[in-house]
Amino acid sequence: MEKARWDCKPNVAYSTLVYVDETDEKALEVAKARAARAYTGFLPPREGDETFEELLEKYVETYRRRGDLKTIETRLKIFDADYLVGNDIVFIGSPETVAPKLKEASTTGTFNTFMGEFNCSDLEEEDLMRSIRLFGERVIPALKDHEPF
Repeated sequence: MEKARWDCKPNVAYSTLVYVDETDEKALEVAKARAARAYTGFLPPREGDETFEELLEKYVETYRRRGDLKTIETRLKIFDADYLVGNDIVFIGSPETVAPKLKEASTTGTFNTFMGEFNCSDLEEEDLMRSIRLFGERVIPALKDHEPF
């Protein structure tokens, strides 16, 4: 910050999907598969009753025609729930799991503002509201004094 001549710390934001539930098991059961569907906006527009898999195939075909399989291999990871959860690209779990993961991600990723996307795919309203409540009541207080940089 001093080298860049900032007068104050910048707010650096990170935005991704977050789902909090009472236990890790319940959170994963409710939201893991939905996390892989959170980025469907990258896919071509749906025509008729095309399935997610058909849309994904259309998306991949463009890269195949260009011979750009390395890029598509990387891009397809945004639709892989195991990859998203396993690499802390999305945060799904109990408050006791999500808070430390966010803390670690902010430190290694150097962000100090988190913009959580709580509503993903076809999440039931009851689950959505529980997640928001748990995040507000138990995750935010756990991070209140955390300043990553």
